[in-house]
Amino acid sequence: MPIFTADRNVEILAEVIALEPHFASHTAMLRGLLETAAAGDSPQLPETFTALRREATRQRWKNAPADHDIRASRRVATMRRAGARRAVLRVLQQILADDFSGTSFAGGFDATGMTFASDVVFSGCSIDGALVLDGARLLASCDFSGAFVSQNLTAERTQFVGPATFSGLEVGRAARFGFSEFLNDLTLDRAKITRELWLRNSKVGGTFSAQNARIDRDAGLGNCRYSGPVTLDGSRFLDTVSFEGATFERLLSLDLCTFAGRVRFQDAKLAEGISVRGTRFEGEVIPPVHEIAPRPSPQHELFDRLRGRTFN
Repeated sequence: MPIFTADRNVEILAEVIALEPHFASHTAMLRGLLETAAAGDSPQLPETFTALRREATRQRWKNAPADHDIRASRRVATMRRAGARRAVLRVLQQILADDFSGTSFAGGFDATGMTFASDVVFSGCSIDGALVLDGARLLASCDFSGAFVSQNLTAERTQFVGPATFSGLEVGRAARFGFSEFLNDLTLDRAKITRELWLRNSKVGGTFSAQNARIDRDAGLGNCRYSGPVTLDGSRFLDTVSFEGATFERLLSLDLCTFAGRVRFQDAKLAEGISVRGTRFEGEVIPPVHEIAPRPSPQHELFDRLRGRTFN
């Protein structure tokens, strides 16, 4: 494996400034971040630099991003050359992030088919329109925490390589992630979705967490493969929820959830069982919960009580 030398540090720094000329006035700060990362640490970006990163992002995206794919290719090349040390790669993903945090968009945001080599940050954004990420490739982490999207959020046939965080997201219409691939964690904690949540035919390689969320219409969570734990504790589902045909390789936790409509589990595979402590099923459950668990989970005594319950 190549050794990350001081000379290589200078070369990477030059590449960063070539990609982001706005950063030239902060050369000393960038050098310090890279040296800290090369030593194996995980440096925290100073707030002054984070503010500069936001401004640089807005300058780049003022007009239609016709040259975005060219920029993305150059960034991917830089990341590959810096890949000898994971910490260096990670700090470059943060430094070169597309950071829209706190921005208000008068219209929608369309990134169909685009590749993002660095972090994507939409935390605290307000989008008066649709957010479209269909067919995009997000090669680092993405953060949509606390964002508001007035219309649909669609990210179908999309690849998320790093953690995908949508905590506190509010969507005025539907959120659709069908046929997508999440190689890391997917987080929708405290999300509020006015219409459907659609995840069908997707793969989640890490943890899927949607705790204390609210979904007002159908939730399509079936035909997916969940490799990590799935935790939906405390969430409210006000219409039909489908887990049909899904594969859960770890525990499915539905503790303290409210299901106002029908819940479908046909052909679901639950390798480590299901947890339903304090859960309210106000509609029909098909088939009943106690029939789908392959072996008793920690709340088998609750399953015994559910056996005698009618879900009509």
